[in-house]
Amino acid sequence: MTTPALRTRPTTDTEPPRPGRRRRSAAAREGLAGWGFVAPALAVVLGLTIFPGVWALVLSFQRWDGFSPPSFAGIENYQDLATDASALAAAVHTLLYTVLFVPASLLLGLALAVALNRRIRFIGLYRTAIFVPFVASAAATGILTTYLFSPQFGIVNNVLRVLHVPPQGWLEDRAEAMVVIVIMSLWGQAAFTTVIYLAALQDVPGDVLEAARIDGANDWQTFWRVVWPQLGLRAYRRPRVGAGHRAGTAATGLHMSQRLHR
Repeated sequence: MTTPALRTRPTTDTEPPRPGRRRRSAAAREGLAGWGFVAPALAVVLGLTIFPGVWALVLSFQRWDGFSPPSFAGIENYQDLATDASALAAAVHTLLYTVLFVPASLLLGLALAVALNRRIRFIGLYRTAIFVPFVASAAATGILTTYLFSPQFGIVNNVLRVLHVPPQGWLEDRAEAMVVIVIMSLWGQAAFTTVIYLAALQDVPGDVLEAARIDGANDWQTFWRVVWPQLGLRAYRRPRVGAGHRAGTAATGLHMSQRLHR
C-alpha cells in the first residue's frame, strides 16, 4: 500500500519586506527629503560664504593685481601683513570693539528684557519699538548715525550746545569714533539679545518665583538667587528647542515673534 505523496507549495524567491528594511527605507526617503529642503540654503551658503573664503585663501598665497596673471608668492603676503602697522592697528581696533561691544550688548539686553518682562498696558508696543532697530537696514543705520553724530549739524552736538557743553568731534575724532560705532551697534543688535533673554525670563516657573516671595525674598534676591541661575540655560536652549522640529530661520523668527508679543 502506497501512501500518497504530500504536495508542497511552490516557493517563490520574493519574500515580504521585513520591518527593519521598511524602517531603513522610510528613513532614507526622509533623509533625501530633508536634503531636498536644505539644498537651496546650502547652495547659497556654499556660493556666498565657503567658496569666497576658500578662494580668498588661495589668493593670499599669490601675487596678483587683478589684471595680470597671478604668480605664486608663498607666505610673502603674510610676512608683509605681520610687519604692516595698519594691519596691527586694525587688529587692535577690532579687539577694542569686541571688548566694548560684547559685554555691553549682554548687559543692555538683560536690562531691557527685565524691564519689558511686565504685565502693563502697551507692552507689545514697547517690545516692538525695541526690536525695530534690529530689522533696520545697514544703510538706514548709517544715515541715522550721520544725523545724530555729525560734528557740524548732528543732533547730539546741538543738545550739547543747549546744555553749554563743548561740541565733540565724534565721527571725525579717532578716539570718539569707536564710541559712536559701539553705540550704534548696540542700538541695532541689542534687541536680539533682549528677545532671547525675554524668552528665558518668561520660561522661569511662576511657582518658583511665588515661593521665593513667600519666603520673604525681595526683588533683587529673587532675581539673583532664583532667576539668574536658570537664565543661562534657558536663554540659549529655548530658541532651538522651542521651535520643535521646525528647524531653520523661519521657525526661530516665528518663535521670537510669539515671545515678543506675549
